[in-house]
Parts: sequence; C-alpha cells; structure tokens
Amino acid sequence: MKTTKRIVQLFIFSMLICLILPYSLSKSHAADSDPNATNYGLKADYYKNSGPGEFRFEDLVTTVVDPYINFSSLEGAFTALVGQNNHVNVRWTGQITPEFSENYTFWMTGDNGFRLWIDNKLIIDHWVADWDKEQTSSAIALAAGQKYDIKVEYFENDGGSNLFLRWGSPSVPKQIVPATAFTLPADFENSGPVSGSVLPDGLHAEFTFAEALAELGSNARQQLSANVLGKDWPIKSAVLKSGDPKTIQIEFDYPMYYQDAPMANIGYTGGGALVYAASSKPVKDFYLAIKNYSTYQIETPWASQVDANHPLPDYPRPQMVREQWLNLNGKWEFQAAKLGDSLPTGQKLKEDITVPFAVESRLSGIQRQEQLMWYKRSFTVPQNWNGQHVKLNFGAVDYETDVYVNGTKVGSHKGGYTSFSFDITDQLKPGENELIVHVLDYTDTQGDQIKGKQTVVQPGGIWYTSVSGIWQTVWLEPIANASIDRMNMVPDIWNGQLKLTVDTVNGTGKTVEAVALKDGVEVGRISGNAGAELLLPVPDARWWTPDDPFLYDLKVSLKDGATIVDKIDSYFGMREVKLGKVDGIQRPMLNGKFVFQMGTLDQGYWPDGLYTAPTDDALKFDIEAEKRMDMNMIRKHIKIEPARWYYWADKLGLLVWQDMPSGTSRDVSAQPQYYKEFDEMIKQLQNSPSIIVYIVFNEGWGQFDNGGNYTREAIAHALKADPTRLINGVTGWYDAGGGENESKAGHFLDWHKYPAPESPTPSEYRAATLGEYGGVGLRVPGHEFSPLTVYAGLAMNTKEELTDQYISYINTIKKLKDQPGLSAAVYTQISDVEYEINGLLSYDRKVEKVDFARVAAAHRELIGTSNKSDLMTSIQAAKQIRDNAVVGDGPGQYKQQVVNIFSAAIASTQAVYDNEQTTADGIKAAIAALDAAVKQFRDKANNPLPFVDTFDDLNAEGWTTYGGEWSAASGAYTVINGEGYKAVAKDTKFQDFTYETDISMSTSPNLANAGVIFRVNNPTLGTDNLQGYYAGITLAGRVQVGKLNNNWTELANKVAPPISVDKVYRLKVVTKGPNIDVYVNDTLVASVVDSTFTEGAIGLRTYKANTTFDNIRVTEMEDAVQPSMTLDGASLVNEGSTFAVNLGVSSVTNTVYGSDVTLHYQADLFELQDVDSAADGIAVVHYVDDHDGSVRMVLANIGGDDQSKHETPLVTLQFKAKGAPNSSGNISVFKAVLADEKGAETEAVPAELTVRIKGYVSDGDLNHDSKYSIGDLAILATHYGKNSSSPDWNVARAADLNGDGKVDIEDLAQMAQKVLNQ
Repeated sequence: MKTTKRIVQLFIFSMLICLILPYSLSKSHAADSDPNATNYGLKADYYKNSGPGEFRFEDLVTTVVDPYINFSSLEGAFTALVGQNNHVNVRWTGQITPEFSENYTFWMTGDNGFRLWIDNKLIIDHWVADWDKEQTSSAIALAAGQKYDIKVEYFENDGGSNLFLRWGSPSVPKQIVPATAFTLPADFENSGPVSGSVLPDGLHAEFTFAEALAELGSNARQQLSANVLGKDWPIKSAVLKSGDPKTIQIEFDYPMYYQDAPMANIGYTGGGALVYAASSKPVKDFYLAIKNYSTYQIETPWASQVDANHPLPDYPRPQMVREQWLNLNGKWEFQAAKLGDSLPTGQKLKEDITVPFAVESRLSGIQRQEQLMWYKRSFTVPQNWNGQHVKLNFGAVDYETDVYVNGTKVGSHKGGYTSFSFDITDQLKPGENELIVHVLDYTDTQGDQIKGKQTVVQPGGIWYTSVSGIWQTVWLEPIANASIDRMNMVPDIWNGQLKLTVDTVNGTGKTVEAVALKDGVEVGRISGNAGAELLLPVPDARWWTPDDPFLYDLKVSLKDGATIVDKIDSYFGMREVKLGKVDGIQRPMLNGKFVFQMGTLDQGYWPDGLYTAPTDDALKFDIEAEKRMDMNMIRKHIKIEPARWYYWADKLGLLVWQDMPSGTSRDVSAQPQYYKEFDEMIKQLQNSPSIIVYIVFNEGWGQFDNGGNYTREAIAHALKADPTRLINGVTGWYDAGGGENESKAGHFLDWHKYPAPESPTPSEYRAATLGEYGGVGLRVPGHEFSPLTVYAGLAMNTKEELTDQYISYINTIKKLKDQPGLSAAVYTQISDVEYEINGLLSYDRKVEKVDFARVAAAHRELIGTSNKSDLMTSIQAAKQIRDNAVVGDGPGQYKQQVVNIFSAAIASTQAVYDNEQTTADGIKAAIAALDAAVKQFRDKANNPLPFVDTFDDLNAEGWTTYGGEWSAASGAYTVINGEGYKAVAKDTKFQDFTYETDISMSTSPNLANAGVIFRVNNPTLGTDNLQGYYAGITLAGRVQVGKLNNNWTELANKVAPPISVDKVYRLKVVTKGPNIDVYVNDTLVASVVDSTFTEGAIGLRTYKANTTFDNIRVTEMEDAVQPSMTLDGASLVNEGSTFAVNLGVSSVTNTVYGSDVTLHYQADLFELQDVDSAADGIAVVHYVDDHDGSVRMVLANIGGDDQSKHETPLVTLQFKAKGAPNSSGNISVFKAVLADEKGAETEAVPAELTVRIKGYVSDGDLNHDSKYSIGDLAILATHYGKNSSSPDWNVARAADLNGDGKVDIEDLAQMAQKVLNQ
C-alpha cells in the first residue's frame, strides 16, 4: 500500500493528544489525602513562542494534562489549544517513577527542538530547528519507586510536528515512557476525583472522589466526557455506584479498546450536575487521567465458534486430497526459548497454545510477540496405517523451523509462507510419539527475512502485528513407499485437454492413471509413465470464468501393474490467460476474451487470528463479500494464504492477483532466499485456476533495485517459473520498463494512485493496470482495532457518503477503461486492517461500510456483466409496462397483437431466468433482448391525436378559409352554399393518417357535395385551386375521390349508402403511402392508389351546399407490426462440417408474395454451399453469391395465401465451416424487402446468427513461453508431414497452424513469419 510522509504525519496513530479543549484547574489537595490516587500524567503548558531564533516561551495560552510524550502529530492539538500550528512551545512538568533501581538511558526524537531535565538535571539539550534526529542521554541512576522531578521543553517552528520520549535500562527494553510512570507535580491542585479506571469489560469506568456526592443531576451524562488518545468516547449513562456515593460509574456506548490505550481521560464541565453531599457545593470542572484496564478486543463472528481442541478441522489441501489423515491442530504445549536452549524432550512446557494460531494472536491463547519458541505435543499413529510411510505436513510456519520427532531432528525449513513436509517413518515408535517444533522469527528486527506487512519495529499505520510460529494446519498422512508427491496441471482449452504431470517418490517403473469427471460423470481418462506429461482429454470443455467457475473433479492413481499403490482426489478448471491486443490496445485475455478486472486489495488479516482465519467459513467470507459486490478479481496482498483460500477462490469464481511477500533487505545476499521462497510459492499455487497474475515487487519493498537490472532479472525469473500466467513485475513505482527495457518488464504497466483513480497508457508490450487506488476511510466505532486509526487521504462521515464516493471512482474508471485503455483496477481495500479504516468491511467483518447493492450494480456496469437479479429487475419492469398498457385503438393505447408479441418476449426472458444452467452471457443477452422488446413495444403505442377540433370553444382560429362565409358560433363549423369554398387547418402536415369528420348538408341540388381535402399544398381561391386530394359525399348518394392539381382528376366515384339532407354522416379517409381508402359510417366505399402527393395539410371543401362539419380529428397512421427476418441454426459447429441455417420471416400481417433478401456472412469462416426452398410454394427464383461474404436471393410465393404468412422458414442455406477452430462469426440478414399482393413493399427487421467453430486452433506458441522463437519452429519441424490420420495427431495438430489438417511447408512458413515478426 501507498505511504507518504504526509499521510504518516496526518494519520498514523491519529492524534495522541489526550485533551483537545482547555480546562481551568482550581485549587484543592484532595489527591494527597488518598494513597490510591491515580493522578497520572504531566502538566502541560501550551505557549505561543517568539518565532525563529531563540524560540522563547512568550504567551501562555492554556494548561492541560497529557498522559505521556508520544506524539506522532501535534498539529491538531496545537490548532485546538493554541489556535495555530506553527511557532508553538510546550512545557511538560511532573514526576517520574521507575520500577527498577538501575541506570536509565533516555532518548528523544522530535520535530523540532527539545530539552529534558530529570531530577533538575539537564540531560538532553537539542534546541535546534531540525527534525527526526534522535538524541541520547547519558545513563542516570534512578531508584525504584522514588519520584523524580521531570521537565520537558519543546518548540515547533513550522511544518510537521512530533515528539517522542523513550527510556531503557537493563530490565526495561527501549520503549516509550508509559503514562503510569508519570504523576502530576506535587503542588498540582486537583478539584476532581482522586482515582479512577476503565473496568476490564471496557464498557464501564469508575472514578472516585474524596467525599460523597449527592444524587447526580439529570444532565450529568451531558456534562461528563470521556476521551482516549484524542478521541471522544460516547457516554451512554452516568450514575452513582450502588453502595458507594463517592464513586461515579459511567457506561460507554461501546467498549473502550485496550489496544494502544493504557490511559483514558474523564472530563467534567463544572455545569452543576455534580454536587458534594455534605457541603452542597458544586464540583468544579476537572480533567482526570485514569488507568485503562480494559481487556476488550474486537473479534469476528466466527471467533466464538473456534473449538480450541479441534480448530480448523477441514482437510487443508483440496487439490491433493488423501482419504486418510490425522489433524494435529489443537492444544500444544508452548514455551518461550532462548538461544542455546537444549531440546526440551521429555519435559512439560510452561504454557498451552492453540495451533494453528500465531503466538501473537488472541486465539492462540498467548497473545504476545516472541522471537524464539518451542512447541510440543504427542501423537499416536493410527493402527490401520501400519506398513505405510508417515508424512508430517506443515501448512506454514513463520519463519525458521526445526522439527524433532522423539528427540531426533527430522528436518528444517526457512520461510514463513509456504508448506513443507517430512517423512518421519524412521523416527516413529509404537504408541505415543513426541513432536517438538522450534521456531525462530526475527520479523523485521534483524536479518533479511521475507515478512510482508508484519512488523515489530514500527507498529501502526500500514504495518501490522507480527505473525510468529505455526499459523497453518499441521497434519499427518500415510503414504506408500511409492507415492504421488505433487502434480502440475496446465489446461489446454483450445485442444480440449489437460496437460498433467505427476511427480512421484520412488515412482520409477510405475504408471499414472488420471480420470476427469464432470458432475460425477467420467469425460476423460489417460494413463502413462510417472513424471511424463499426460494429455488428459476434456472434450467440449466447460471453460472456467468468474461468472461460471466450473471445476472438473480429477482422480489420480499411481499403479504398480494393476495394483493401486497411491491415489489422490483433486480438481481443475479449464481456463487460459494471456496478453493480447483488442482494438490495438494490450489487454489481459481470459479464454481469448478481454474481461475488465475489478477487485479489492485483500491483506488476509483477522483481529482474533491475525494471519489465520478462525474458521473455514471465515476464510471464504471476504471472497463471498467480493462476489456479493459483483467484483471479479482480488489482489492477495503481500501474503500467501492457506490452500483452502485458493480453493474457495477457484470454486466461487474470483481472478486472483498473487503478491510475492516482500522482504526487508535490498542486499544482493538476500536474493537467494527470495528466489527460493518465490519458487516455492509458484509450485504450491501452480494448479489453482483462479490465480492469473503474480506480482513480483510492491512499491519497492524488498525490491533489489529501483527498477534496474536486478528487478528485470527477478521479472525474467518469474516469467520462466510460470509461463502460463501473467507477471506484474512492479506494482506501484520503480518500474523496470521504458525504452529498450519495455519488453522486459512483465505484462503490466501498473500505477498506484490515491485516492482518485488514474491510469497509465498501455504500451506496445504491456497492459495498463491500476494496482491500488481509493483507500477512503470511514470510522465504525465499536468495530475498530484501536483508537489510533488511520486512513489514506480522504475520510467520509457516513455509509452513504462513502458509497457515493466509491461509485464516483467507478464512473471514472469506466472512462479510463476506454481512454487510455485501463484493463484492471484494485481498490484499497476489502476490510479495515488494524490501524487502517479504509475497508469496505469493518475489521471484525460485522459492518458493511458501503451499500453493497449499489456498489454491485456499478461493478456490473463497469465489467459488462449481469446477474439474475438484474434479469428479474428487467422482467418485473417489463411486466409493469405491459400491465399498465391499455388495449384499444385510442391514442396511447396498444393493439392486442402488439401486447401479445411483448408478452411472448417477457415469457421468453422468464424462461432464461428459470433455467438453472443459464450463464452470465445468457443473462446479458436476455436482458438486451428484453430491453429491445420494451423499446419496440413503446414505439408501437397508438399515436396521440395530432389534430382535433370539436369547435366547442365557438371559434375557428386554427383555420384559414378560401371563399365563403364560415362560422363556428353554433359549436360546429358551418359554411353557406357556394362554389367550391375551402377551409385549411393551419400548421398541419401529414403523410399517412386517418382523417375523420361529421358532415351534414342542407337542401341543395343533387350536384351538391362536401368533404375533406388532404395532403394539401398551395391552396388559393377557387374550387380546384390546390395540390392534393379530395374525398366527399354527394346528395346523389355517391362517394367521390379526386386529385386536384389546380384542376380536377376523378379517381373514384362509387355508390354510397343513401345520403339524406340534414343527416349527419361520419366520413373517414385512411391513407397509407399511395393507398387511399374512404369510409362512410365505417363502411369502406372507395379505394384508390395514387402516389402524386405524399404529404400536406388537411382541410374542408363544399360545393353548392350549406354544410356543417364537426368532431374533426386526425390520427397518424400507426406503423404496422414490422415483419422480422429470422435466422435459425446451430451456434456451435465442428471444424470443416457442413451446417444448415434456416432463413424465415415472422410478424407478417399480409401475405408475402415476393422477397428480396441480401445476406452477409464471414467468407473467411464460412463457405456457402447451396440455397434451397424450405417450404412448399416458396420458389428460389435466383440467388447470386459473390463468394466474398454476400449472397442476394430473390424469392417468390407461388403457393398462394397460405404461404409466407406464418412464422416458418423460407429457405435453407447450407454452409461449410472452413474457419479455424474456436473462431466465431456472424451470418446476418443485411437487407430484406417484402412485397404483398398489392405490390406494397416493406423492409423487414434484419436478423443475425453467431456461429462458433469448435475444434483445434494453434496460436503457434508451442513451448508456451508467451513468445514466438526458434524453439517453436523446432517443435513444429518434428511433426512435419503428419496429418489428421497420424496416430499422434492429438499432439501433432498443435503444429497445424493453418488448421488444414496437415503439417506442411505452409505451417513452417507461417511459423517462420511469426518468429521474424517477434
């Protein structure tokens, strides 16, 4: 993690000042009257100083009590107490009492100057404006229990501020002088309690006065305050202690931690709530330092589930399971050791410890730091193991381990993170056996130890409690003389096989048999020599991904002839990870596809077990939390977990970035041990499908140089150690690339940016990743490790604020993903860890500090994934839209057919949801299809009426008249008899519509007619003076339809229902393209086709008739349900096979008599073989294939009305899959024009079918070193001349680069080109 001087100054240890507000100190000698008084602390006088030069004490601002001098930052205290954080002086006075009569040495460090007097003698004088330069006193003799005057003076010039006072003696290691060593000056007068303490439960505190108090005032709780290390501790209640009126007992809202807080402070404002009983005098304001006896420590929900006699009972090695084993976890004897101790065989050790919890952890039962230690227990080998060898296994022991069985050393191991084993058969005896483990762990106190984030030297901030001794499961297992030692699995997803190598002990001449099972059913079996690479078939493999973390079971047997001598159960996942370019940008590819990786930093610390999770449920909890937040990656930071953690990552589906734990030294001499432990890590984790990235160095910690040759050598070592995974050479800074070294720096160009995310620019060789960002803090009182909490850069006040901030960062990452091309991001961090409060979970895992649902939705959008919750949300939203829809012909309503089609789409999506086998890709596709259906449904709503006039307002302001006397005064629109009078509605312009009006005519000649004009343009005075159409009725009982182009052309003159004078008729005109239909009282009377005018205004016209028009409305023509083309066929086809694709049409309302369809296909993948009719009556008139990916087909329906009106195939196209295996491409309808019996043409909605070719494809990297070289060409040459009929084609086909079923000169040429292009 990132650390800077600024963060350390501002946040590490927070603010250790115990008083923020000044208190007046009245005169009383009550403390002297009580021999049990706990008047701890130092009187602290805060001054403004004279500034640079002498830094004299000038203006005394306030006096308070400070418990001790241990200030990482005084900035907050200065601001609160003095009103400024520069040019401040402080003088501390009091008395100091040693525990031992010895010579003491004092040390001081500060920013800036300081002086120290002990017993009125100046022993340190450093009145200098520098910083962080430790000063050491001469030894001074002090007597145990005697009080000595002490005075400390300090000045701060400008910039940061800190001050530390330490002491040491032969019996006292160098340490901060504790608060209990200080008492206030003898003449210091205290008006308050004479003693007090926080009780062991941490939830209560008591403080006692010299005399009894009256009943407390109702506002006593508000006038009292508690403070620990500068942080207010909320008080829940305050009462007089039962039976003791001198003592006040307070209860806190949540327990006070013991960690880092030996003292607490109780304050009182003097507001009148406390009154002495005898004198009725009010207690004056006070501020009291009291001893904190709290033993409270936060713990996870699983701590109470730990059985100290049988902790962690689960089999510890899930990828190499033996049926018989004996768990040695539980109660062991324990004892601190010294160099030179003799082996304590036959002795009882002094203490008990619970294994496998580190000695520093609470669950161990010891909870202290030790460097050298003994463990001891006895065990009895089960009788049914007789005749077998016995192996003793350790998951991990930190750090240097020697193991003894029955007094004989059986082996040693150096390294705190990796497993090791010993065959102890020869040391065993019948009955009870003695096991002793000796451990040495210096952590960071000396040497070049690989230790990660552990510290003894600098606890706090970003460094955590050390982990020493046994911290993973210890177990015994029986093995045969010839046995399976380890396995190496490399999935080959393109060839459908697992490359399996089984290493054995004494396996010469033995055979290995491996069986792969899918859901309990055998799918592949292979036999071969032990130690040889076996190609285990995994046909039609189900690939492992975070969305579908499918694991195959694996059973491996070692055989001597037909006899099984050893067998193990295991599992594997079929997945591949490589770097590749997508749209010209280097990206990490999972199974050939770029997937953006989003996760958190996971440091694997627990408040109760430290490195060791209390239970298996706890172990997987953080992984499950990430899955609940729909992350797909986790960075395991500076720690190697127990094997079961990786099992859960494999099973639950998370991509793992695995850090190599950092060391303490950059010296060349440290490199061999680093490489030893690195190689052990690789071998131990090799087979986990979830691990896709190894990180070599983090932020320069233990890095051999600042990105130079040593760093590049380490990266090259990692690339060689595991060529099947990606290598992040340096995460954070001290990058090893650039210039000629860019190709030697691993696969990632990785930044750390706090708090807001940023991105490097991908290079030709490396993908851009953000290895750390965020670190936003949120306090969760009652769930923190210590009052001394820190966070990186930014603090939030509420869960909502933190969630908003987090999502804003995700939105930024979305942009960085596109430009400049960020491929992965790691947020700091999944949970709080000790002093850091920047987790998404609290340290005890009891509080979710962000809204998981909102965060999960943001992650899905970033990554581009969906889950069933999203699918159900879409289904429910679609159902609500449908259920709220009204069926009918009115505006905003829906035709029943439209509702039916939408309901079918919802039902189809529901079926996807109900299918338990539905994949994430299937969910995503279903959501997209339903979204499209929703859009189409909404588009199909009946349009609102674009024009309505009922004349109820008695005016006709929206009309322009051309001749005649028009009036709306009667509530209808009337016109007096005239020669071709017209009225045109203003600002109207329609193309396809339904135009309706009520119309009646009074007594007039039979020639009289009246009606509507439409698609009107350029109207002027005169009967026929316009461009457009007329449709009307005559009193002679006819319907006339005509075209006006400043003249009259009759288009139809049809007999209508009888037309009577003064009777109201409903005239309706429906236009659709060139088609014009005229209805009288909803009876179709006339239909014409004319395409002269396509759009225009609407209006009214009358000829020699007194006419009344009313209830005029125009409804724009709704689009008919648009026909859709369909493509139906297999989505997965075999390499070289012929497959059929059915082309059809759906959602047609009129019979289709002609079709002109252009279909596109990827000619490099598919070859069109033939086009045939798929239904009786459908004729393939002609088709033209350009052999370059386009075929145009002309189809005719010669079968009549029964054809092409149903959702049935029209033609069947035969294709050959000629593309390379695992390639995929689309076959799509580019354009389809359909024509009905009237010749009306409609363009149908296109369709698309994605087809993937399965089989074999080789990328040419035959030796799997992530590059093309002469080594690949040499391997190819060994298979030259072989073809698909060769007996070893399953192996040789890797050399068939062009996928033509043979290895020939074309493959050699292709490989040579790859080598030259490298």
